[in-house]
Amino acid sequence: MQDVLRIAVCDDEKPVVEQLAGKLEAVFAGQSLPYETVQFTSGGELVERAEEFEAVFLDLDMPELNGVEVGKRILKKNRNCAIVVASGREDWFKNTYKIQTLRFISKPFLDSEVMDAVEAVLRRSVGREKLEVFCYRRSCWLRQREIRYIKAYDGYVEILADGIWYRRDLSLGEIWELLDQRCFFQIHRKYIVNLFWIDDYDKKSAFIGNEKLTISKRRRLDFEMAYRKFDAEYR
Repeated sequence: MQDVLRIAVCDDEKPVVEQLAGKLEAVFAGQSLPYETVQFTSGGELVERAEEFEAVFLDLDMPELNGVEVGKRILKKNRNCAIVVASGREDWFKNTYKIQTLRFISKPFLDSEVMDAVEAVLRRSVGREKLEVFCYRRSCWLRQREIRYIKAYDGYVEILADGIWYRRDLSLGEIWELLDQRCFFQIHRKYIVNLFWIDDYDKKSAFIGNEKLTISKRRRLDFEMAYRKFDAEYR
Protein backbone atom coordinates (compact mmCIF):
# COMPACT_ATOMS: atom_id res chain seq x y z
CA MET A 1 0.00 0.00 0.00
CA GLN A 2 1.45 3.35 -1.07
CA ASP A 3 1.24 6.24 1.36
CA VAL A 4 1.05 9.99 0.73
CA LEU A 5 4.29 11.92 1.20
CA ARG A 6 3.36 14.86 3.44
CA ILE A 7 5.56 17.97 3.37
CA ALA A 8 5.20 21.13 5.47
CA VAL A 9 6.25 24.61 4.35
CA CYS A 10 6.76 27.16 7.12
CA ASP A 11 7.57 30.88 6.87
CA ASP A 12 6.06 33.80 8.78
CA GLU A 13 5.31 35.54 5.47
CA LYS A 14 2.31 33.96 3.74
CA PRO A 15 3.29 35.03 0.17
CA VAL A 16 6.65 33.29 0.66
CA VAL A 17 4.95 30.12 1.88
CA GLU A 18 2.62 30.14 -1.11
CA GLN A 19 5.47 30.74 -3.55
CA LEU A 20 7.60 27.89 -2.20
CA ALA A 21 4.63 25.52 -1.95
CA GLY A 22 3.87 26.28 -5.59
CA LYS A 23 7.42 25.46 -6.62
CA LEU A 24 7.32 22.20 -4.66
CA GLU A 25 4.04 21.20 -6.26
CA ALA A 26 5.47 21.91 -9.70
CA VAL A 27 8.37 19.56 -8.98
CA PHE A 28 6.17 16.82 -7.52
CA ALA A 29 3.79 17.04 -10.47
CA GLY A 30 6.44 15.17 -12.44
CA GLN A 31 6.66 12.36 -9.88
CA SER A 32 4.47 9.28 -9.64
CA LEU A 33 4.56 9.53 -5.85
CA PRO A 34 1.38 10.82 -4.17
CA TYR A 35 2.15 13.92 -2.12
CA GLU A 36 0.58 16.72 -0.10
CA THR A 37 1.99 20.10 0.94
CA VAL A 38 0.68 21.85 4.06
CA GLN A 39 1.36 25.55 4.67
CA PHE A 40 2.23 27.18 8.00
CA THR A 41 3.00 30.77 9.00
CA SER A 42 3.65 29.84 12.64
CA GLY A 43 6.47 27.64 13.89
CA GLY A 44 4.48 26.76 16.99
CA GLU A 45 1.56 25.46 14.95
CA LEU A 46 3.95 23.37 12.85
CA VAL A 47 5.53 21.84 15.97
CA GLU A 48 2.09 20.78 17.22
CA ARG A 49 1.64 18.72 14.03
CA ALA A 50 5.27 17.66 13.56
CA GLU A 51 4.52 13.94 13.64
CA GLU A 52 2.42 14.23 10.47
CA PHE A 53 5.30 15.16 8.13
CA GLU A 54 8.20 13.40 6.48
CA ALA A 55 9.86 16.66 5.44
CA VAL A 56 9.70 20.33 6.43
CA PHE A 57 10.83 23.37 4.44
CA LEU A 58 11.60 25.84 7.19
CA ASP A 59 12.49 29.53 7.42
CA LEU A 60 15.01 30.54 10.07
CA ASP A 61 14.09 34.16 10.87
CA MET A 62 10.63 33.95 12.41
CA PRO A 63 9.06 35.70 15.43
CA GLU A 64 8.42 33.88 18.72
CA LEU A 65 10.30 30.73 17.68
CA ASN A 66 13.19 30.92 15.22
CA GLY A 67 13.71 28.12 12.74
CA VAL A 68 16.51 26.41 14.66
CA GLU A 69 14.33 26.12 17.77
CA VAL A 70 11.38 24.94 15.69
CA GLY A 71 13.61 22.31 14.08
CA LYS A 72 14.82 21.05 17.46
CA ARG A 73 11.25 20.65 18.67
CA ILE A 74 10.21 18.89 15.48
CA LEU A 75 13.01 16.33 15.84
CA LYS A 76 12.06 15.62 19.46
CA LYS A 77 8.62 14.57 18.25
CA ASN A 78 9.58 13.13 14.86
CA ARG A 79 13.24 12.24 14.70
CA ASN A 80 13.08 10.96 11.11
CA CYS A 81 11.65 14.19 9.68
CA ALA A 82 13.87 15.69 6.96
CA ILE A 83 14.50 19.42 7.48
CA VAL A 84 15.26 21.69 4.56
CA VAL A 85 16.20 25.24 5.54
CA ALA A 86 14.58 27.77 3.19
CA SER A 87 15.81 31.18 4.29
CA GLY A 88 17.50 34.41 3.32
CA ARG A 89 19.51 34.41 6.57
CA GLU A 90 22.67 32.78 5.31
CA ASP A 91 24.51 34.10 8.38
CA TRP A 92 22.44 31.65 10.45
CA PHE A 93 23.32 28.59 8.40
CA LYS A 94 26.23 27.68 10.70
CA ASN A 95 23.69 26.94 13.47
CA THR A 96 21.58 24.58 11.42
CA TYR A 97 23.80 21.56 12.10
CA LYS A 98 21.83 21.40 15.37
CA ILE A 99 18.73 20.35 13.42
CA GLN A 100 20.41 17.88 11.04
CA THR A 101 19.65 20.03 8.02
CA LEU A 102 19.31 17.99 4.82
CA ARG A 103 19.60 20.92 2.37
CA PHE A 104 19.71 24.73 2.27
CA ILE A 105 17.82 26.81 -0.24
CA SER A 106 18.17 30.59 -0.30
CA LYS A 107 15.66 33.35 -0.96
CA PRO A 108 14.77 34.17 -3.65
CA PHE A 109 14.18 30.49 -4.38
CA LEU A 110 15.88 29.05 -7.44
CA ASP A 111 14.12 26.21 -9.25
CA SER A 112 17.38 24.24 -9.39
CA GLU A 113 17.84 24.43 -5.60
CA VAL A 114 14.24 23.44 -4.95
CA MET A 115 14.61 20.49 -7.32
CA ASP A 116 17.83 19.38 -5.58
CA ALA A 117 16.13 19.58 -2.17
CA VAL A 118 13.14 17.54 -3.37
CA GLU A 119 15.45 14.90 -4.82
CA ALA A 120 17.27 14.69 -1.47
CA VAL A 121 13.94 14.30 0.35
CA LEU A 122 12.87 11.53 -2.04
CA ARG A 123 16.15 9.66 -1.51
CA ARG A 124 15.36 9.63 2.21
CA SER A 125 11.76 8.52 1.80
CA VAL A 126 12.51 4.83 2.14
CA GLY A 127 10.31 2.59 4.23
CA ARG A 128 7.14 4.43 3.22
CA GLU A 129 5.26 1.36 2.04
CA LYS A 130 2.72 -0.05 4.46
CA LEU A 131 2.72 -3.59 5.81
CA GLU A 132 -0.38 -5.46 6.88
CA VAL A 133 -0.07 -6.69 10.47
CA PHE A 134 -2.44 -8.08 13.10
CA CYS A 135 -3.15 -7.02 16.65
CA TYR A 136 -5.57 -9.17 18.65
CA ARG A 137 -6.46 -10.82 15.33
CA ARG A 138 -7.55 -7.53 13.81
CA SER A 139 -5.90 -6.40 10.61
CA CYS A 140 -4.18 -3.00 10.45
CA TRP A 141 -1.49 -1.34 8.38
CA LEU A 142 1.88 -0.05 9.57
CA ARG A 143 4.22 2.18 7.68
CA GLN A 144 7.42 0.13 7.50
CA ARG A 145 9.47 3.06 8.69
CA GLU A 146 7.63 2.91 12.04
CA ILE A 147 8.76 -0.66 12.70
CA ARG A 148 11.60 -0.88 15.24
CA TYR A 149 12.44 -4.56 14.81
CA ILE A 150 10.96 -7.96 14.04
CA LYS A 151 11.44 -11.10 16.10
CA ALA A 152 10.94 -14.66 14.81
CA TYR A 153 9.17 -17.50 16.58
CA ASP A 154 8.11 -20.92 15.35
CA GLY A 155 5.83 -20.20 12.39
CA TYR A 156 5.21 -16.51 13.05
CA VAL A 157 6.88 -13.19 13.74
CA GLU A 158 6.22 -10.35 16.16
CA ILE A 159 6.69 -6.77 14.98
CA LEU A 160 7.44 -3.91 17.38
CA ALA A 161 6.24 -0.40 16.47
CA ASP A 162 5.67 2.49 18.86
CA GLY A 163 5.66 0.23 21.90
CA ILE A 164 3.03 -2.16 20.49
CA TRP A 165 3.66 -5.73 19.36
CA TYR A 166 1.95 -6.90 16.17
CA ARG A 167 1.95 -10.32 14.54
CA ARG A 168 2.17 -11.99 11.14
CA ASP A 169 1.95 -15.74 10.58
CA LEU A 170 5.05 -15.80 8.40
CA SER A 171 8.63 -16.91 8.77
CA LEU A 172 11.39 -14.32 9.07
CA GLY A 173 12.42 -15.09 5.49
CA GLU A 174 8.88 -14.64 4.20
CA ILE A 175 8.37 -11.28 5.88
CA TRP A 176 11.79 -10.16 4.66
CA GLU A 177 10.45 -10.38 1.11
CA LEU A 178 7.71 -7.87 1.99
CA LEU A 179 10.05 -5.27 3.50
CA ASP A 180 11.85 -2.29 1.99
CA GLN A 181 15.28 -3.86 2.17
CA ARG A 182 17.04 -0.51 1.93
CA CYS A 183 16.24 0.18 5.58
CA PHE A 184 16.04 -3.29 7.14
CA PHE A 185 18.78 -5.77 7.98
CA GLN A 186 18.68 -9.28 9.39
CA ILE A 187 21.24 -9.27 12.20
CA HIS A 188 20.47 -12.73 13.57
CA ARG A 189 18.38 -15.78 12.70
CA LYS A 190 15.75 -14.36 15.08
CA TYR A 191 15.94 -10.61 14.37
CA ILE A 192 15.41 -8.11 11.58
CA VAL A 193 16.11 -4.50 12.59
CA ASN A 194 15.06 -1.22 11.06
CA LEU A 195 18.21 0.82 10.48
CA PHE A 196 16.27 4.06 11.07
CA TRP A 197 15.87 3.09 14.73
CA ILE A 198 19.40 1.94 15.56
CA ASP A 199 20.66 4.19 18.37
CA ASP A 200 24.05 2.52 18.66
CA TYR A 201 25.84 -0.74 18.02
CA ASP A 202 29.02 -2.59 18.90
CA LYS A 203 30.61 -5.78 17.67
CA LYS A 204 28.03 -7.98 19.36
CA SER A 205 24.81 -5.98 19.71
CA ALA A 206 22.51 -3.40 18.13
CA PHE A 207 20.69 -1.02 20.48
CA ILE A 208 17.16 0.24 19.79
CA GLY A 209 15.94 2.29 22.71
CA ASN A 210 16.31 0.06 25.77
CA GLU A 211 16.50 -3.09 23.66
CA LYS A 212 19.83 -4.88 23.16
CA LEU A 213 19.69 -7.24 20.18
CA THR A 214 22.37 -9.79 19.38
CA ILE A 215 24.23 -9.49 16.07
CA SER A 216 25.40 -12.92 14.94
CA LYS A 217 29.13 -13.22 14.43
CA ARG A 218 28.88 -14.04 10.72
CA ARG A 219 26.67 -11.00 10.05
CA ARG A 220 28.67 -8.34 11.92
CA LEU A 221 30.77 -7.05 9.05
CA ASP A 222 27.83 -7.01 6.61
CA PHE A 223 25.68 -5.21 9.18
CA GLU A 224 28.27 -2.49 9.72
CA MET A 225 28.66 -1.97 5.97
CA ALA A 226 24.89 -1.87 5.46
CA TYR A 227 24.44 0.61 8.30
CA ARG A 228 27.15 2.93 7.00
CA LYS A 229 25.65 2.82 3.49
CA PHE A 230 22.19 3.54 4.88
CA ASP A 231 23.50 6.40 7.03
CA ALA A 232 25.25 7.98 4.05
CA GLU A 233 22.37 7.65 1.58
CA TYR A 234 19.16 7.96 3.55
CA ARG A 235 19.75 10.11 6.64
